[in-house]
Parts: sequence; structure tokens; C-alpha cells
Amino acid sequence: MDTGATGASQIGGSSPETESLHPLSGLKRRQISLEGNSGNSIKILAEIADEPEAHAKGLMLREALPEGEGMLFVFPEESLRGFWMKNTLIPLDIIFFDAAGQWVLGVTMPPCEADPCPGYPSQGAAKYALELPSGSIQQWEVGEGWKLRVEHE
Repeated sequence: MDTGATGASQIGGSSPETESLHPLSGLKRRQISLEGNSGNSIKILAEIADEPEAHAKGLMLREALPEGEGMLFVFPEESLRGFWMKNTLIPLDIIFFDAAGQWVLGVTMPPCEADPCPGYPSQGAAKYALELPSGSIQQWEVGEGWKLRVEHE
């Protein structure tokens, strides 16, 4: 969940093959890709959190996040971002991307067991934040040079 302030947007258009509603959150789901600099591409079905209420709720109280799924936080502008894991039951990886979809930072976030919960800052301006099952960053070796792409019509 975002605790911070709120190029061209990559979110737009839809098609029946790439958009549906998530059964728990009711958020739109879109097919997105993470593309590495060696031509590798990973497809993810992502819930799109593009409103303040969805930003605040995030993946709170979820008991699982299946492999190949995630939540993409979309903000109106590029800015420093901060997330935390309050009321989040499962460990997550988070990857921040700038307005052009370029990788900014990726980190693993364990469930919060302290009060207050620790924060996870983007350490650079980000327009997008993608939460994935813990271990995804390491498994796919996502890092500098990777790019976020959202499927369009």
C-alpha cells in the first residue's frame, strides 16, 4: 500500500483477452509484461490500483497471491513513493518503475510484525509500483534495465 503522495501513460485501451475484474478486489486486471534487456519477457496478470482507495488498501488481508499475478499501482505523476506492509499477511516483492516504465528499484517486503511498520521507499521518482509474490525478483533476476509494459488494444 502506498504511504506517499500521489513519459506517457502506458495504461489505456482494453480488450476482452487482456482485461477482467479480480474476484476479491473488484479491480480491473490487465496483462502486463516485464521485459529484460536480453529480450526475455515475463507476463503477469495484474490488478490495476489507480485510485487513492485502491492505493491505500493494496493487498491487505490477502492470504495468497498466485504466481503470475500481482497488483500494479498507477499514480497520476512520477514522484518518490513509499509503501509499507500494515495488515498485509503475505511477503511481497515490490518493483518501482518511472513514467517511461524503466526499472527504478526492487525490494522484498516481509509482513509487518512491528508497530510502527517499516517503510519501503522507491529511492527514485516512480509512477508505477508492482507488487508480486515474494521471490519473483530473485527468480526472474529483475533489475536495472528492465521495463514495464502494459498490453493495449
